[in-house]
Amino acid sequence: MKRGLTHQSKRYVGNAVNVILKKFYKRVEVLPPKDPLSSAYKFSIFLDGKVSKTPSQRQLQFRKPELAYLVAAEFDSQDQYLIPSTMPLLTMSRTAVDADFDTELREKFIMDIVNFVQSDTACYREEEKRELSEIQDRYLNPLIARVNQKLNTNLGAARGLMDTIATDDDSQKIRDYVRKIDPWHLTSLNFATNTLKSFILGYNLLICDLPTKEAVFASRLEESYQIDQYGLVEGFHDIDINSTILYATAAKLIYEFS
Repeated sequence: MKRGLTHQSKRYVGNAVNVILKKFYKRVEVLPPKDPLSSAYKFSIFLDGKVSKTPSQRQLQFRKPELAYLVAAEFDSQDQYLIPSTMPLLTMSRTAVDADFDTELREKFIMDIVNFVQSDTACYREEEKRELSEIQDRYLNPLIARVNQKLNTNLGAARGLMDTIATDDDSQKIRDYVRKIDPWHLTSLNFATNTLKSFILGYNLLICDLPTKEAVFASRLEESYQIDQYGLVEGFHDIDINSTILYATAAKLIYEFS
């Protein structure tokens, strides 16, 4: 006997690694939560009257209406399928809600950020290509200096394998800083750091108001140099750049409106 798809499996396409959920709702609303996570959470998103959830099955709630409506717009913009890569604000908001109530998750984010500092791409210089190294110094050294000034650190550029980017004291100061910030801000900083592959660039983007396109440009100096030298691989580079801009922009919005 030929078996059909179950009701549950019809909602999904793709393999077990990359599952895309079929759109299952028609109405998206921003309303007061029925059961607030805390007194700070005043808005929630309902899909056909049902509240959206986080990975840890908490209700997806927001402290400010601006972000709630931005995430609702991501839900509204979906067509036949939900495409996660086009919903970065939803991804970050769900993570931030869980981080607000999960000490272990916050500690993981803190460790991730501090680990990035030890090998921050904004601090590496290409000494074999002097022209590229000079470009990196011109764009990145002021951003490093800005972090050093604000956090009282002494981060420096690495011009060889033996050079140190950050001392143990620098790492501790950054650890102390990120441990004190709001869980939503911590989440956005973690996403920005991973997106730009640099704590220095993530910090400048969120805390020092570095424009998003400048942050993305600074994160891709070596690649841009290679493109100038050898040409652009059409399609791939455009998609990669646009994705980086999208997620960096989302991280900045989370930081500003949470």
